[in-house]
Amino acid sequence: MMIRLTPPYALIILTIVGLQQYCGEGPLWPTVMPIDKHQCEKNWWANLFYINNLVRNSVEDMCFLHTWFLANDMQFFLISPVMLIALCFHKWVGIAVCSTVLLVSAVTTGVLSTQNQWPISVLQQMSPETESYFQDYYIAPWCRIGPFVIGILTGFFLVENPRKRIRITKVSYSATEVLPRDSFERRV
Repeated sequence: MMIRLTPPYALIILTIVGLQQYCGEGPLWPTVMPIDKHQCEKNWWANLFYINNLVRNSVEDMCFLHTWFLANDMQFFLISPVMLIALCFHKWVGIAVCSTVLLVSAVTTGVLSTQNQWPISVLQQMSPETESYFQDYYIAPWCRIGPFVIGILTGFFLVENPRKRIRITKVSYSATEVLPRDSFERRV
């Protein structure tokens, strides 16, 4: 994954740092152009090592703010062999490891959310109040690894039970369609 992802990622960062200033013009260009350029000049290394979600910068100082997901994904990719090897060689040890990671993530997320009185989602713009939410909760790998572990366990279950047919009832299907919409509409 790193070999496939890093070269184009580095090229994009290099383009922003070195060439973006020559790619536009107009009265607003000087105010728009520095948005990523200056952050990437200072913090490009954190992105290329896939630790930009762990480096403590203000949100305004992060190079390509949206790439926190690449860092999370790479970190999960690097630790997944521990869970996968445990699952392959000792099924119950692997399930215990995955369950422990899942439980620690859920408890950590709950404790952080409760202590800081953070909402489920922050739909407004970034502010000093929401910056801590973004860095300590939203992009933190220890708060984001839960769905990744569930995916590993689901994949393991499907590989272990290739002939087992999974039936989804109409009620279950309807619930998966209605509940997310209802939850979203309440927040908006």
